[in-house]
Formats: sequence, structure tokens, C-alpha cells
Amino acid sequence: MISLLMLLVGCGPKQSSTGPQSMSLAPSANVHLRNSFDTDPSAYLGRFVKDSAKGVYDESSTMALACSEHVTYRRIDGGGVKYTELLEISSAASARLGVPLIADASGSANSNRIVRVSYELTGKMIGEIKDPAAFANCCKTSPDQCTGRYIGEFIEGRGAIYHQTANTADGQGSGTNLSSGAGGAVEFSHGTAWERGIEFPNPVFFAFKISETPYSQQAPSACTQFMNTLPPPDEGGIYLLGSTPRPAKDEATARRRALRDATMSAYQTFGVPPDIETAVPVEIQAREWCIDTQGDRVSAKVLAYAERPTTPPPVVTPPTPESTTMSTTTMNTTTPSPEAPTAAAPAAGRGPVGADALAQLQASISEASFSDDKIALLRMAGMSNTFTVAQVAALLGGFSFDKDKIEAISILRPNITDPQNALLLANGFTFSSDKQAVMALFQ
Repeated sequence: MISLLMLLVGCGPKQSSTGPQSMSLAPSANVHLRNSFDTDPSAYLGRFVKDSAKGVYDESSTMALACSEHVTYRRIDGGGVKYTELLEISSAASARLGVPLIADASGSANSNRIVRVSYELTGKMIGEIKDPAAFANCCKTSPDQCTGRYIGEFIEGRGAIYHQTANTADGQGSGTNLSSGAGGAVEFSHGTAWERGIEFPNPVFFAFKISETPYSQQAPSACTQFMNTLPPPDEGGIYLLGSTPRPAKDEATARRRALRDATMSAYQTFGVPPDIETAVPVEIQAREWCIDTQGDRVSAKVLAYAERPTTPPPVVTPPTPESTTMSTTTMNTTTPSPEAPTAAAPAAGRGPVGADALAQLQASISEASFSDDKIALLRMAGMSNTFTVAQVAALLGGFSFDKDKIEAISILRPNITDPQNALLLANGFTFSSDKQAVMALFQ
């Protein structure tokens, strides 16, 4: 019998600990308690926070500026979901609401403290910008009427606010309403003791969130005035400016594109056809950089020094009309229609690409990791070589995307010696829109 009683006692309810629980005392991100509760906070929605402001905010630290008029609002239902959150409260809101700030170890109350709020969510007032272009224009043309943060949401509910207390003994009593400020029960959570000080039994807007301004006021590009005047050339070489044709996702790509742009300028200045088998046929040295970040994109400009080539550029004899005709006849045995485009005379200094050079170019394109690098190889090859349609089709095998293939054809179009065979290129695409785009290049 005694053993049975001991067993029954062991199965009884466990006594809950009255000590503090081990939980993080971190407040909800970017949510602040208001300094007064009401049922219509729409006048505050869209107010801006000073860029210099730090810490916890309340309505008194926000500003109604001209750009605030572009922020409207709509109300959504809260669904009655119950929450218990830690919110930040400013010293001004604490004084107005009657929430005491407990002194720290040094004997002074901190200006920014945390309160615990248990509430039932009854609704939200959400800020909306119905005309983003007008809002962006306002911030751009009147930067003093727009900052990086604004009040974007208000939270409505019913519940109670608990403040931290130095007394860890259990307390009794009920919470009081907003006007009385009387004390209440003590509870333990998040590693500390909380005393209930305020109740709001009817739905009111008691907290707000700070939102990032959708239009980020960006400073003018730091590279706009970069190297307006280049250093003079010397006997050894010349100075060139290279820039990214379009912003990149990272700085390394932006630098690579800018240096490649400078390299292409050096080829054109010296009249040296790029050597497909050599990575850098003209010696290029980056002397100074300017990196500009706008949002998540990076642009670059480079001051490059290009050494003069030690040997004069080779003279390439253009193919004779007879050789062009023989090449065309060998590849295409069908008689071109009268409407088919006729072969144009290749530009001076360009000659048929050799078999070895073509194989090397094809391998380099296949090995290149980025589409930009593949396209750059084609541009360099096109400066001193002509191609047949069959050769271009072979090069397209190194590209993964149809849009890149079409761009490659567009680049090499002036270098194609048998444009009447363009249908061979078009048939390499699956979609009719791509086929039409290719054929349009040969009209």
C-alpha cells in the first residue's frame, strides 16, 4: 500500500518553478510602442524618421514631410491571433504612459527600455505607395523632404503591457486600465520578472513599425568625373579609359568588363588585330580604378596603360571574289533564290579564318565561363577574320542560351561571306521568334 501511494504521488502534477526562464531578452525587430493609444493613427502614417536618429522611436521623433503625402493606407483584419512580444519603448513614451523604467546597476534609468506586451491582434493599418514614380521623384527632387525610414504600419489589438521589475516576488492583483497606472501581478518570462502595469481591453493602435523608404536616395555616381583628362601618351604607350558597359553583380566582374573595354580600345587605336591564340596580344596595365556601387550593382572605370606593339600590325590581303565564290559553291550546292541576300565585300584587313585559329576560337568560347567573355572573344576575332555560315554555326555550339547565340550572329554578321545561306543558322533554333530574329539580321 505504501509503495502504491508513493507511486501515485510521483504521478501527480509537478510544481512549476517560479524562477526566471532562460529566454532571450531581445525585442521584436523594428516594432515600437506608441506614446499614446488611439483608434485612428492615420495622421502619423508616412511620417519620416530622421536619418541621424538612433535607438528607439515614438511619434514625437518622426516628421511629416512633403513626400509623406504619397503614403496612403488600408486596414486589414488581424484575425484575433494572440501574441506575447517584447517591444522597445522610448523614455518619452514611458513617461507619457506611466511605464516605469527600472534603474540599472549604476542607479540611472536607461533612455531605451523593453516592455512585454501580451495582446490579441485585431487589425493593422498598412501604409501604401500607390504612385511609386511620384514618390521617387519627390525624394529625388526634394531630398530634404524624404529620409531613409518612415512609419509604415500600425498594430491594433487588446491586451496588457508588463514592465520589468526588480522585485522577483510573486505579486497579486489585476491589471489596471491606461489611465490609472496602478500596479498588478508579477510574472516571470524571458529571464526576468514582469509586473503588469497597463491594460487596454478595447482594440486600440498601440504599436508601430518603421519601414525602409522604397526609394533609396542614391548619391551621384562617384565615377562620373573620373579621368576627364587622360595623361598624355609617351614613347612606350598610351593611356586609355575603360568602363563597364552595364553594371555587374559583383566588383570582380565589373573590373573585368572595364579592363576588357580598355583592351578593345587599344586594339582599335593601334590597328592590331587580336590574336585568338593569345589571351592579351596587347600589354594592358591597370593604373587607377574607380568603383561605384548603386544598390546591389557595381560599375567600374579603369585608367589603363597600353604598351605600343613592338612589331607593326600584319597586313592581311582580302579574299578575291573568285575564292569567295568557290567557298560558297563548295558549301552550298543549291542555287540561291533571287530574294536571298548577296555576299558583301569583306572589310579591308580581314581575311578568312584559318582552320587552326577557328578550332582555337571554338575551344576558347566553350571554356569561357561567362557569356560576356564568350561575346568578347567573338568581337576580337571579328576584327581580323571573315567566316562562312557553317563556321559561325560551329561557333554557336559554345553558347548555352539562344539570346547569346543571336547576339553572336549579330556581331559576326558583317564578317559572313555567304549570307545567302543564313537559313542554315536560323534552322538551328527551336522557336519561330528566334528564327525570325536571325533572318532579320540578313535582310
